[in-house]
Amino acid sequence: MLVDLNTLRRELANAVPEDTVDASEVNTYLLNEVLRPVLAGKEICYGDIDYSQFCVDDINDIAEHYEKLYRVANKLKALVGSIADANPAACKHRAFC
Repeated sequence: MLVDLNTLRRELANAVPEDTVDASEVNTYLLNEVLRPVLAGKEICYGDIDYSQFCVDDINDIAEHYEKLYRVANKLKALVGSIADANPAACKHRAFC
């Protein structure tokens, strides 16, 4: 696999941030007030959650959403690993630091 890391870096820097997994079927309260803060490292206590904002079925939906996020993250990790393990290739131009 030939990868131009400079082009990859530039394209990733210019990419518009977007969700990697569709969240349209997920309760927005659970997504924005519970899951995303927890994934960002924030500790949430039971008393911090407004249970009137969702029903029991919404918990299953958010759990499935998290599983999809987990699978996507693992695929990205595998991609990064394969790029890191790729053998270097000679380039046509010599670069000096």
